[in-house]
Amino acid sequence: MKKEAMTRERDSVESEFQQIVHDDEVRRDQLVAAYATPGYPHATFPWGNLKTLKDGISDDDLHAMLHEFQKRHYSAHRMCVCVQARLPIDELEQMVVKHFSGIPSNDLPGLDLSPYNYRNAFRKEFFEEVFFVKPVENICKLELTWVLPSMIKQYKTKPDQFISHLIGYEGEGSLCAYLRKRLWALELTAGIDESGFESNSIYSSFVIGIFLTDRGFQHLDEVLAASFAFIKLFAGCGPFKDAFTELQKIEATNFRFESQRPALDNVEKLAVKMKYYPPKDILTGTELYYEYNEDHIQDVVKHLNEFRFNIMITSQHKYEGVTYDKKEKWFSTEYTTIKMPQKWRELWENSKPMPELFLPKPNRFISNDFRLHWEENGKPELPTAPKKILQTDICELWFRQDDKFLLPEAYMYFYFISPLLRKDPKNDALCALYE
Repeated sequence: MKKEAMTRERDSVESEFQQIVHDDEVRRDQLVAAYATPGYPHATFPWGNLKTLKDGISDDDLHAMLHEFQKRHYSAHRMCVCVQARLPIDELEQMVVKHFSGIPSNDLPGLDLSPYNYRNAFRKEFFEEVFFVKPVENICKLELTWVLPSMIKQYKTKPDQFISHLIGYEGEGSLCAYLRKRLWALELTAGIDESGFESNSIYSSFVIGIFLTDRGFQHLDEVLAASFAFIKLFAGCGPFKDAFTELQKIEATNFRFESQRPALDNVEKLAVKMKYYPPKDILTGTELYYEYNEDHIQDVVKHLNEFRFNIMITSQHKYEGVTYDKKEKWFSTEYTTIKMPQKWRELWENSKPMPELFLPKPNRFISNDFRLHWEENGKPELPTAPKKILQTDICELWFRQDDKFLLPEAYMYFYFISPLLRKDPKNDALCALYE
């Protein structure tokens, strides 16, 4: 790379940084990184900007460092390539050889991560203090973050994804339904994000995120009490084989009838998967639940039931008069920390089961038979347009059998005709919300 090109790329890095500088999720990750244990790979500023690439370093030194980095890490044996096109395999192979065979290989090993332990990935303050963060956007969010071992090698059993599925469930008995019923929360998410910061070879960050209403923020103690009760519910349950089998069937069906991704998205995902999975599992590694392992599930449950997690509250509202008296170094995120309140510690220690919170009941709607009756009946001739099959005083039902894609799917469209929709502004607004 010539120095002129380096200068242009440096400006591009700064431009990318300015595009995400007000992104609350990125700002949150960098704040968490500030509490990483010094010397760990994630205790860094991964974005880069003019301050890191220009201030305090000459262009000559930066140029030399870039070439040294390329020489050490830009090696064919550490790369993966995926190509997709409507061409014969032999022709694709020739193209790959032509364009990529010249990349040098130094056969040097990658960074040795064995000295790093997930239990020491973050400083003790991360678990002993509560973070109050001032966001850029008008959001109110409660986050509980546990640091787990790396889950990458457990892709066949996916214990973290199974537990996140149960925690993120929104039906009867769920934490989400409990909070929504009281108008305390809008949305609940759970699990380990696919980003390298939350999922890597050292640790995994399991995050429960609850988007609170103003009323929910006012009832923060009750929200935490319900969250703690639901988390501890898992310790008294098990084995989870029936629930796992249900999810296993659902994901297998989703994969079987998955729509084709755009080529660019597909090769990008597959190139990453090639790094972590053996060839036979590259297509299915992130999609399927291969096998049930109760020990893996219980290990995740054990970690979640340990009082060793971070509480972060991101809100424009100030909690009990706290002031945002600190600033994160790179994004200038305003925040403050306080020692874990004793009342919240007691909420955890004295948490008891709540009758309104329970795990999902068996799902009797899981499909096992995907035969198409039209095919089973010899593919009788179909009309070109939908046919009316039902008419009553209040509705009409039209239907046409698909004869092109032949998938066990139904697309349903509802057209409501009513003078009530335009009766007054309130009804019009309600109609828009329903849509």
